[in-house]
Amino acid sequence: MRTPVAHPSPPARRRRRRLVAAATLALAPAVAVPAQGPAPEDGGTRVRDPFCWRGRPLPRCGAFALFELSGHEPLGSTAVTVAPDPTAGRPFTRQVFERHLSWTLGAMRNVSARTAVGGAFVGAAAGEGHFVAVTGRARWWAGPNASVEAAAGPALVDVRVPIVVVGQRGYADARRPGVLGEARANVADLLALSARAVVVPNAGGRTQGAGYVGASLGSHAAVAGNVVLGALFGLLFYALGQGAS
Repeated sequence: MRTPVAHPSPPARRRRRRLVAAATLALAPAVAVPAQGPAPEDGGTRVRDPFCWRGRPLPRCGAFALFELSGHEPLGSTAVTVAPDPTAGRPFTRQVFERHLSWTLGAMRNVSARTAVGGAFVGAAAGEGHFVAVTGRARWWAGPNASVEAAAGPALVDVRVPIVVVGQRGYADARRPGVLGEARANVADLLALSARAVVVPNAGGRTQGAGYVGASLGSHAAVAGNVVLGALFGLLFYALGQGAS
């Protein structure tokens, strides 16, 4: 004879359901799926580049290249009195430094979200006052594109020093060590305005130097500028060759 099975009463079933629900709520935090970490910056669409050809602050760029084409006009320059041949007339005064075109090649590294440091080689061609320099450079980011910079370093500068030839005093070009300093305001590494100073402490027994203001093209704008400049010089040389033939 089968023994009848006793079923819990409705109140007992309700109590059992409450106990199961309470136990489930208590265990839920322990078995929950771990939360995801913070989403990548910009929803994962912007990845840090270890090296950029155009400067950007962290986290966009770890390091970046410097390539600039600049033109500078002197605001003031030391001058020398040149004594010409006696038959050419009276002596005249000329500036030691004139306007120049310069090229900058270097690199910088972002050391924080606001600061980058690096260095560059600078070469300048001018009517008077050619120079080459190696500069250390610091940049302070004012936003994703805008920045201000300071640069300074040793330079070799063409100056005019006094000489005596056949008993007459004159001047000759000579290369002397000096210092180049510069402050810049930069927009997107494409355009910059700058103030530049070149100082040569001992050139012919005195300090010579000049202060400049100028503008620069950077990155691919500088590359395009050099292509245009090279084409213009090519046309000029071709025209001179045709005129001489």
